[in-house]
Amino acid sequence: MIDSRAGGRWRAHLELVRPPALLTAGADSLTGWGWALGVMSMKSDEHLSLIGLCLLSLVFIMISGSIYAAGMCTNDIFDAEEDQRDRPFRPIPSGRVSLKMAWRLALSLQALAIGLALLISVTQGTVDSGLLGWSLFATVSATVIATYLYNRLFKESVIAPLFMGLCRLGNFWIGASALVVLSPQLAAADPSLLWTPIALSCGTFLYVSALTAMSRFEVEGGRGARWCAWALLLASTHPLWWMGSGLLGRPEGAAIGLGVATELSGAIGLSVAIGLSVMVSLWIFKGLRPVLLSEAMPAEIERAVGVGIRGVALTNLVLCVALEAWWLALLLACMTWGAGRVGRWFYAT
Repeated sequence: MIDSRAGGRWRAHLELVRPPALLTAGADSLTGWGWALGVMSMKSDEHLSLIGLCLLSLVFIMISGSIYAAGMCTNDIFDAEEDQRDRPFRPIPSGRVSLKMAWRLALSLQALAIGLALLISVTQGTVDSGLLGWSLFATVSATVIATYLYNRLFKESVIAPLFMGLCRLGNFWIGASALVVLSPQLAAADPSLLWTPIALSCGTFLYVSALTAMSRFEVEGGRGARWCAWALLLASTHPLWWMGSGLLGRPEGAAIGLGVATELSGAIGLSVAIGLSVMVSLWIFKGLRPVLLSEAMPAEIERAVGVGIRGVALTNLVLCVALEAWWLALLLACMTWGAGRVGRWFYAT
């Protein structure tokens, strides 16, 4: 059991933002960013310098991370009474962080995410190119709103996991919106390009929805956790769905307007991605096994949720490999490794 009482004010604030999960928060936007870069290199003459690539990658990580961290803060704020009863060791019920300070942290992080999105859009001049030019700002704002819908209105409802899935889907679109920010003429000339990230983000949406549904059994356990775990395992194979359907590897994908990723993917990337996808699903199966095959106790469900959270980054890593965005895949591997190490000292949900 992690001793949450140890440490001072800094640890309490870190607990609010869930460091293990925070390290995977940028995985979705980085994958969308990798897709956008590939489209730009194939369809236009626009190229970014190495410094530009690194800076924008960092910005997308900061935006997604800020939204996720703020969402975790507001989750604890709205759950303060429940945590007082079931999780008195957490920062707010234990008195280590006040509600005022938690709100200040959450709102500051959300302002940072929205401000960065607006700054990029203004400096690139995309806000002058019509409604499409506001896509990054609108996506970031909508994702922030989705966190409030989940935490405040729908968290106890049957459809609550879908809203968490929408938050991760929004993160994917934050990265994919780079195509509009950096090459608005290309996006406006061929709107069908946007079909590919729609499909890819649906896989992440299903995975995170199943993961969130399973996490709801962490306190009391229950047979329902087993069904959620099976759904999560099935959803973990979603990169294979796109590779098998033609979206990531066969020319037939062009027949339904999804041929861009086919052009981006090479034989090497697809071959490696297929093997990695199988390995990732097997690794997730190993982590979920106590929940899949028995009446899992809350502690086992909590560990399985930790595995599932790292699986978010790993499934995105597979997509990056399939698109031959090798440097992003390496970055996601490092983030996943870091999440596992940090998870020894902080809880993830």
